[in-house]
Amino acid sequence: QNCCACGGGTTIASTASDGTVAEAFCEKDTGGSCRFSLTCASFRGAADCVSGRCLCQEGFCADSAGTCQPRPKTTPPPVVSAVRDALGIKVSASGLVCQDS
Repeated sequence: QNCCACGGGTTIASTASDGTVAEAFCEKDTGGSCRFSLTCASFRGAADCVSGRCLCQEGFCADSAGTCQPRPKTTPPPVVSAVRDALGIKVSASGLVCQDS
């Protein structure tokens, strides 16, 4: 049988050590230019001028307006134990979320 406990199953997610699920994508480029001024406009927030482009600092992502916002931490949705057990979903000590198949 393909089960998580026996090294089989299907990996459906992986959590970080702090219990969060990694974001799929974080846009760093705000779309702003700092080629001539060497500084980014203050409305961009936590942005640095890098090679003439305004890029969000570590831990920040550019929103659709080109402003750097704190990167949200995404946690896996809670799963009621009865449903989790019925679906064969297991979370290992290393944070691997697995489903028996």
